[in-house]
Amino acid sequence: MDDTDRRVGPWVWLYIVAFCHAGVGVAAAETLLDGKEKSFLIVGYSTSYAWPDMLQDMLDEHAGDTRVYHVLNAVVGGSPVETWIAEPGSDDYKKTVGAMLTDYFGADARLRGDAPQPAVALCQTSLQFTRTQRGPISSANDRTGIEIGADAMEKLAKRLNGHGIEQVRFGMHIYKKPIEPEVGNERLALAALLERGHDFIFEGPDVWTPTKAAYPDAFDDDGVHPNARGMKIMAEAWYRDVAGSEARTDVVDRMKARDYDVGRMMNSYLQERREGRRRGERRGPGQGRRGGARRGGSDDAPKTGEEAPGFTLKVLDSEKKVSLATFRDKRPVILFFGSYT
Repeated sequence: MDDTDRRVGPWVWLYIVAFCHAGVGVAAAETLLDGKEKSFLIVGYSTSYAWPDMLQDMLDEHAGDTRVYHVLNAVVGGSPVETWIAEPGSDDYKKTVGAMLTDYFGADARLRGDAPQPAVALCQTSLQFTRTQRGPISSANDRTGIEIGADAMEKLAKRLNGHGIEQVRFGMHIYKKPIEPEVGNERLALAALLERGHDFIFEGPDVWTPTKAAYPDAFDDDGVHPNARGMKIMAEAWYRDVAGSEARTDVVDRMKARDYDVGRMMNSYLQERREGRRRGERRGPGQGRRGGARRGGSDDAPKTGEEAPGFTLKVLDSEKKVSLATFRDKRPVILFFGSYT
């Protein structure tokens, strides 16, 4: 073996280990659904606006259609790991960790309601903008990038642990065609982090592989953000992760069969975080807190200054469809209604 072989070999091995570990429910782990009331904190960004509600539906059904396990969504759009580890007092810190603490921690938490303070964090996040805009790991042999990524995730995990989170579970980004292989390589950083032996950091589910397999059908027209099918893939992955050997196929199948309006769910979530008030309790499987069909009546109409409800419509004289959500965080959108006759 020459010097190049000795230098590359261990990291190729690490790459293989990371991919062997990956996969939805790759091992029957010990369940976190032990019947004791607990809260799961969701940490991530724009790919995770809707699937936490689907997860909540499954957890409620798993517990006999009762609220034993609480899903508390702290997702902030445009906020990968690098934003979550920003210095206290910075704008990035305020919109991520600061908002999370205000909404879900302490006696005066705005949105936690009667749920216990979260002890488990489900981190569905990404290393984009760490080291470079595309992410830190250019290839399986990028040892420096792998360690930089592991350092960033370690910092986030320690920050969450310092606020009382007893278990931090990392799932990396879904498949993102324009930013591959960097996004797929993020799992190498997670594998390196796990090698450091922290007793509160765990490997979450792999959502990259199943979303890649379902590309482009599981994505919006932009080919980047997940649609309802993509969100269901993520929800199933996280349910199987926390349920471990107790995961129920019937619960998953019923979730997959439900018709979720992910655009409406996203807008309702954003409004909830903005207004600082919880928007209702469970309404039965398939509806969740934000997943049900829109009701009629003027009380449901958006108020002045609120975000427009999400929609997906067919383009005139084309089979292509367009979703309002695909334009979020990109450019202003004007909806013009008028007659051309």
